Amino acid sequence: MASPGFLDRRTAVAAVAGAVVAALVIALAVLLWPGGDDDETAAPPPASSPAQVPTEAPPSEEPSEESTPETSEPPTTPDAGGGTYELRADGSELDGATVAAPLTVTVLDEAVESVTWTLDGSYLEKDSSPPYELTLDPDPGEHELRARVESGGNRSRREVTFTVSADGTSSTAPGTGSSAPAAAPSAQASVPAAPKAKRVVDVSTADELRAALSSVRPGDRIELADGTYVGDPQFEAPAAGTKAAPITLHGSRKAVLTTGSTDNGGYGLHVTGDYWRLDGFTVRTAKKGIVLDGSVGSVLVGLDVGRIGQEAVHFRSGSANGVIANSDVHDTGLKSPQFGEGVYVGSAKSNWGDYGTDGGPDRSDAVLVQGNRIWNTPAEGVDIKEGTRGGRVVGNRFEQAGTSGENSADSWIDIKGSDWLVEGNTGTGTLLDAIQTHVINGAPGSGENNTFRGNRVLGGVKGYVVAVSPEPGAHGNVVACDNEAGPGGAGVSNIECQG
Repeated sequence: MASPGFLDRRTAVAAVAGAVVAALVIALAVLLWPGGDDDETAAPPPASSPAQVPTEAPPSEEPSEESTPETSEPPTTPDAGGGTYELRADGSELDGATVAAPLTVTVLDEAVESVTWTLDGSYLEKDSSPPYELTLDPDPGEHELRARVESGGNRSRREVTFTVSADGTSSTAPGTGSSAPAAAPSAQASVPAAPKAKRVVDVSTADELRAALSSVRPGDRIELADGTYVGDPQFEAPAAGTKAAPITLHGSRKAVLTTGSTDNGGYGLHVTGDYWRLDGFTVRTAKKGIVLDGSVGSVLVGLDVGRIGQEAVHFRSGSANGVIANSDVHDTGLKSPQFGEGVYVGSAKSNWGDYGTDGGPDRSDAVLVQGNRIWNTPAEGVDIKEGTRGGRVVGNRFEQAGTSGENSADSWIDIKGSDWLVEGNTGTGTLLDAIQTHVINGAPGSGENNTFRGNRVLGGVKGYVVAVSPEPGAHGNVVACDNEAGPGGAGVSNIECQG
């Protein structure tokens, strides 16, 4: 039998050993316990912000964004990967900007795998499929938005601060140069009124939209619910309306058609049927925006087409008597700046074999481009190709259009067609001239008998309001003296003005 002193010593040793083991267990638990900003299993904080949040509690596997303070820029750890991700709202850099609500925020990068969004400390959602966009409708005042981006197994974070105006106005963050221009001046041409639908087809998914585009009949209207519709590889509109009963595709700016990539993939929307009316919705993040092939009499009105790899809107393959009006066209050429036109009408002579009539010109004639805001297009804001005739470019507003110099892109508007009217357009910023016209070798009648009047440069144009090429002839073109050159420009034209 052990003595009481021995038992006391044994008890003491056991107590000390137990304490050491307990301390090791606690330390190990602290080291291994999941948590912090990079943990995938920690629950998000409650959604208490008055800004837009989900109506249901977010899933428990979403991370907390509040446990670790973040700086305004992504981490710069060498193995963090992912790079710095720019957040843009409706085409403009968001950080430091004053914006109008609602707004759509986009992460600019092709290699993104997921984005986790937090606004004012409240988790919003995790976006795991392109396009990586978020539509917000926060209250007026200052807000903080965080985006955690995963790419190639690595993570980067971006935090921006922006202000929502109370009066609906917006301004670009200092140094970004990517805000929408002011409203286009009033145009003198009319836009066809919206027709009354014979039948309304409501859609809310990509599959429903795809089916409706193929099965609609003359006089029908497809009504897009707000949301994102991803084409795979692109949405096709082969059905045909008639002049008396066009087919309408309508939605708000919160209804977004996309392919999810400005690099690979197809068009946001490909229209091959006649007499469509595309009204009000958004096309975003696609190789090309809207392409009309052989679509006669189609009207595009009130659209937002931006963040496009090449051109935003293209009337092609004899898409005559079309209209694009009162739309926002911006941020094109993200993949191919030399092909980043805003509005493109017809086809270059080198492509007539593919898109012309019997190997001749692409007769996408009599197209009206009216009352649009066109900005941030590295190629021309409006490019009118040889072989087209009798159209009008009227009352549009341009900013930073034709800025790349690639593929001779150095003007807001380039007219290579004939018998076009270019009137009442205004704007700022291009590489050389506001408007140009060119005669193309081997394309008889190109660049001839066009009329230019009442166009106004507000600044940022070092060349002419209207430059006619080749010199010295006018080639039947008429440049009115009421065109106005801006400060620092070369003057009204390189030919004598009239009137």
